[in-house]
Amino acid sequence: MIHLLKPKFPQIILKSSLAITLLYILAIFIWPMFWANYYSPTFPPRNPGVIYNTPYTNQKSIFRAVVIGDSTALGQGTNSVEKSFGYQYLLTNPDLKYQNWSFENRAISGVKISEVIKHQLDFEPVDLVMVSIGANDITGNTKPSEFQTSVETLANQLHNKAKQVIWLNIPDFVTSPILLPPLNYILSQREHALNDIIKNISIQSGYQIIDVYNGAREPFARDSKRYFGVDSYHPSEAGYAVWVKLIEKTIKK
Repeated sequence: MIHLLKPKFPQIILKSSLAITLLYILAIFIWPMFWANYYSPTFPPRNPGVIYNTPYTNQKSIFRAVVIGDSTALGQGTNSVEKSFGYQYLLTNPDLKYQNWSFENRAISGVKISEVIKHQLDFEPVDLVMVSIGANDITGNTKPSEFQTSVETLANQLHNKAKQVIWLNIPDFVTSPILLPPLNYILSQREHALNDIIKNISIQSGYQIIDVYNGAREPFARDSKRYFGVDSYHPSEAGYAVWVKLIEKTIKK
């Protein structure tokens, strides 16, 4: 009887080990992406269309701003596009303190850069376009060569869409509390090539590049409860305010 049981014992260990490994893969690699993108407690904010801030009735001109991109452009992690970095930037911009302005957020949660080109550029030329895109290209394994082609296409089309373009690079995944090692480090390493593409093409195009990857890493890592939304993946209102300060600091240089 003992002899008959011996061959089964290693199989039990093997099956148990495989089950534990699969659970680990699920916990580390699959669940965070599912949570952040499909079961997040911070759903994409409702997009109200164009928001007008026109207190000066004697002014005929209006400064028009448009934001394009993914969930980070939309302001996911908060409950309103008015808490997104784009709207916060217009509110704090001293040049617009006594100026009528309008704000349109055309961003869509979950999209890649190719989808921005297809669906978010149908607007008349404006004074400012702000771009935040690329995180879903990282998690969706977009090839760097494909990403470069899309960035070049978007950059070229924006020349006819805006007097000024502010382009944010992809924030560092390593700071996200929901992404555990080694997934956060793997995603962070993937970003280097794509962020270099954004930087090089933005500079060549004469656009202002904002380095949130490096500039926001320290505060987000230091105080994740404050700077991340309740999904532990998207920035909170305070997190987007950090991005706004980086924009202001970079533009003043």
